[in-house]
Amino acid sequence: MSLRTLLKIFHNGKNFIPIRSACKQKIELAYQPTFARNTNHSLTLQQNAPLKYKSTVYGNGDIPDIFANLNDEVEIECICRWWLYCDNDQEVKLQRSPVINSIYLSIDQLKKNSIKIFSTIRDDMHYVYVPAKHWLTYRPFLTMKITNFFCSSDNFCENEWQLITEEV
Repeated sequence: MSLRTLLKIFHNGKNFIPIRSACKQKIELAYQPTFARNTNHSLTLQQNAPLKYKSTVYGNGDIPDIFANLNDEVEIECICRWWLYCDNDQEVKLQRSPVINSIYLSIDQLKKNSIKIFSTIRDDMHYVYVPAKHWLTYRPFLTMKITNFFCSSDNFCENEWQLITEEV
């Protein structure tokens, strides 16, 4: 079973970037969370605010059609998969809404023997039951603001571009 996927970015409810080339995506924390040690000397997260993410999409080949203005809000069906491991049978709360048809269970993180467990409707699915000793993987659907866009070309008309966004 293949877990390949296509990048989709929506602006005003439309798939506004017709991607005709290979892409990569990097997702990282938008800010560094603060940790402190408690009286038992274990680390605890100090912020109550939910973690926000930053996404960089890299592409080469055709430069996508006109991007929205900087600071415009877009919705991204991420390429990157988020993985959660469950030691015991439990119901897991997903950090973000999943992309439709992206939730899989796996016995290992090598993507072998993965089985699709849900055909989901984006906003209704935040809790998933996971059996013991399994990995749960899904692609998050993130609402982001465009913070930067870069493109470059060489004398052979080889194009590279980057779209940088931060979660709202």
